[in-house]
Amino acid sequence: MKLYTFIAVLLLLSFSCAKKDKYSVGQEWNYKTRPTEKSSTLKILKIEEYP
Repeated sequence: MKLYTFIAVLLLLSFSCAKKDKYSVGQEWNYKTRPTEKSSTLKILKIEEYP
């Protein structure tokens, strides 16, 4: 019984520790601008990977 519990915990931890992408299509990011400017927004439209 303890072995099955240990294996179940390991499986749950492995799924929860999976790499999550920091960026994804559709995200909107706000960033600081100069005090005299309006706030700006960056929206991710496409993600490309190159070798």
